[in-house]
Amino acid sequence: MISTFLELGNSTSRNLEFSHRPDVQVSYGEETITESNLLEIRRRHENRITLHTFSKQKEAKVGADWEWHIVGHWRTLKMRVQAKRLYSNNLLRVRHKVGSLGKQQRDLLIQGAQKDGVKPLYCI
Repeated sequence: MISTFLELGNSTSRNLEFSHRPDVQVSYGEETITESNLLEIRRRHENRITLHTFSKQKEAKVGADWEWHIVGHWRTLKMRVQAKRLYSNNLLRVRHKVGSLGKQQRDLLIQGAQKDGVKPLYCI
């Protein structure tokens, strides 16, 4: 599984860098990156990973894009994940207020994950 994460991380970084070139200028946003990588991870490891993506409405309530459970022999690692991407100036934006609630997305992620017994995580 680690090789999949490394391979997809490398591919995503290369695509993101390429998308920022002045002669390319193709949108490569968080949703595209997230959905493409989740599909590939699930396809490659369908027996070891369960995955549940959240709708926009649910994301605004829980502060996460998806939840996944990585199943091992003796334990299952449960994570609630919010995806973020680096912008062309290497800026990472994690301060994001959820409009309907006026709360910071990261606070919703941490509080909801703790309440539900899962680990909060950012995927960059």
